[in-house]
Amino acid sequence: LALAGCTRDDVVKAMVWLRDRTDFPGFNEIYGEYFPIEPPTRSAIVSDLLVDARVEVEVMAYKPMGRDT
Repeated sequence: LALAGCTRDDVVKAMVWLRDRTDFPGFNEIYGEYFPIEPPTRSAIVSDLLVDARVEVEVMAYKPMGRDT
C-alpha cells in the first residue's frame, strides 16, 4: 500500500483465505481493529491449500488521481 502511495483508508476490497474455519472469529476481531470504521467489503474462503500460513489477505485499494491524503 505504501509503495503505491495508499493507506488502509484507501482499501476498498479484501480477499481472505483461512486454513481453518475456527480461526475466523479471531481474524474477524483483528480485521475490525485494522478497519474500525466502514471496513472494506470482504470475501473469506477456508482453504487447505495454505501450507506455510494460517491466513492470507489480499487487498485492493483505490486512490483518486491528485489526492495526497
